[in-house]
Amino acid sequence: MQKKNDEEKYSLYKTVNDLLHPSISKRNISNYRIVLDEDIIPVRVSYPRKVSEIKDVAIFFHGDSNVTNTKSNYSDILTVFSKSFDKLTICIDYDENDSVKKIIDECYKTYKFIYDRLVMNNIKDSNILLVGDSTASCIIDNIIKKGETNINKIILFYPVLSGEYYGVTKYNSILDNNKIDYDLISKLNKYYSGSDKGIFPLNNNLQYPSTLVICGNVDPLIDENICFSEKNDNINLIKIGFASHGFLNSNDKEVIKEYESSINKFLSSK
Repeated sequence: MQKKNDEEKYSLYKTVNDLLHPSISKRNISNYRIVLDEDIIPVRVSYPRKVSEIKDVAIFFHGDSNVTNTKSNYSDILTVFSKSFDKLTICIDYDENDSVKKIIDECYKTYKFIYDRLVMNNIKDSNILLVGDSTASCIIDNIIKKGETNINKIILFYPVLSGEYYGVTKYNSILDNNKIDYDLISKLNKYYSGSDKGIFPLNNNLQYPSTLVICGNVDPLIDENICFSEKNDNINLIKIGFASHGFLNSNDKEVIKEYESSINKFLSSK
């Protein structure tokens, strides 16, 4: 994340149409926060290798960087994602210092603005992918709850799902695997302090579209991820061996190969 004075210095004012037809170097544009409208959250953008005719778009919601241990690294994650899966990737760059409720509400407002304009610019809703990691699962759950857009596919990396991070839980992995991600649960406890339990996906009975959930098998949240996948036939869980929370920040080639292979299969399926 840029400091405030840097944010002002490195901001561009663009339209969604401009993002689909970039007029500046695709390499340089990732250095900027893009202001699409004064009333919504700025975004960051990363391009696929070829930009001559963009048809596929991923709207990416990053998790809280303190929870995922990815401070300053989400730009790199976005660049890799867009090139690996050949998608224009638009990341909603919300202020992590805001309250959870404000983040969820403002992210929805920004998402809806972007979605509507993508469709207006002839991007098929079937070609719009929602992606989120960690705490962003609550943002995406709110989008599904609203039911105002037609999303066909979602990818969730190690999603936060139950809200049971306050000492009492039915998920054994939260207690057992906390020895590996030793401070994850305490971070989640602090992050969601005072939040309504209704924001957590496992506390809602929403019908998800085709969804790929990818979680490390030593992540303290693996048991709630298993429960989530068992609740809905449209949700497929892939467990990544020896990976923990925040593995998108990992340089482990085997971890990367495993989750990229799973995503490619998911995206190619009807």
